[in-house]
Amino acid sequence: MLDSKARNFLFIYLFLSWSCLGFSDTRITAGPHIGYTYDDALVGEKQGSSPGDPSSKRGWELGSPDLIVKLATPYSIPKGDSDVFRNFVIPNVTASDRYVRGLEFKLDDYRLVHHAEFRVDETEVSLQRDDADPVTGYAGMSNVTAQYPDGHFINWVPGKRASYLPNDLAWRLPAGADLVVQLHMMPTDSEGMVDPEIALYFADNPPELRPRMLWLGSRWLPISAGETRFSVRDSFKLPIDVEVLSVLPHCHFICKTVEAWAIQPDGSQMWLARVEEWDFYSQQETRFIQPLRLPRGTNILVEFGYDNSIENERNPNFPPVDIKFGPLSSNEMADFWIQVLTQNEDAGERISQSSAIHLQKRIIEHQERQVELMPDVNGYIELARSHRILNELNRTARLESSASQESR
Repeated sequence: MLDSKARNFLFIYLFLSWSCLGFSDTRITAGPHIGYTYDDALVGEKQGSSPGDPSSKRGWELGSPDLIVKLATPYSIPKGDSDVFRNFVIPNVTASDRYVRGLEFKLDDYRLVHHAEFRVDETEVSLQRDDADPVTGYAGMSNVTAQYPDGHFINWVPGKRASYLPNDLAWRLPAGADLVVQLHMMPTDSEGMVDPEIALYFADNPPELRPRMLWLGSRWLPISAGETRFSVRDSFKLPIDVEVLSVLPHCHFICKTVEAWAIQPDGSQMWLARVEEWDFYSQQETRFIQPLRLPRGTNILVEFGYDNSIENERNPNFPPVDIKFGPLSSNEMADFWIQVLTQNEDAGERISQSSAIHLQKRIIEHQERQVELMPDVNGYIELARSHRILNELNRTARLESSASQESR
């Protein structure tokens, strides 16, 4: 079996983390690739609060929480033209193991926050970093000891509606663990105060199922100013049978379309998602009414389309400027997350390994193109480090495969 560090590789090396892919009210029905449309009739109403409605005076969407936690001290966002990434530690959340089937995030002004992420730290490291900083929280995007529960991304993004997970998919909050809340805060022309409330809803029993996360996308997004039809595509072949529970795309402001579909070994095709007019402030996470069974050998494809022209009404830049991949709100991204179930734990480890290898190859492709365009010593060092990581992932996968075959 993989150790914890290897299992969480898929998350550690991403700039961005995304949702628990918990089960929102949005639904789609699996259908053939040809003629199937992902539109309002299928996905239902827009999710969550609009950016023009900053009030959080509404009640909790999921009803009365089992537990409400807050930051020790509100955080004042400094005036400036830079994004702010900061981590806030809520220590020792529960005295015993609890299993979370719902998390709701509430702010006074949602316009200040690009997204929020929630991780669990069973060590003292995050709390020590928080204590060492004279201002509440600590800066940066690195959270080596604070990790997502296996198979889940837990977050808030604009447009997301709070929802319950099925009881058999609740995630574990260990006794005495710290909840680490990472906020990506937007540039602001005036100081703002961030003082969120986080509501937790518990299941009565431990979950019976352990989902896994797959990633497809791109780390190479050189989108020139004025370009109207920039697109990137990625594909991933399933090494085992899976059941798809839910999907979540993520991009920023100049993205226009997201399409994802599965081509099964018999040639039949099915949509996983089809977003014909991407809106950063109405991001959707989607679950299938029934888990979608995809056999080994199925090829999953995703394509993102971007419009960096003045004709794109959601382009925040006037006139348009060159845009590249990155975590800032001024950058772009191309992420597509798929939450799946596997037949057993060994199969789950295998799909996690395959997805981690796939992601690392995309990271290397990005770094190789970067050093080709701008040769740099540090760039070559990072590229060499990424190749070592890929070699270790491949070595671990071979060892696991050999051990599995020997046990049969």
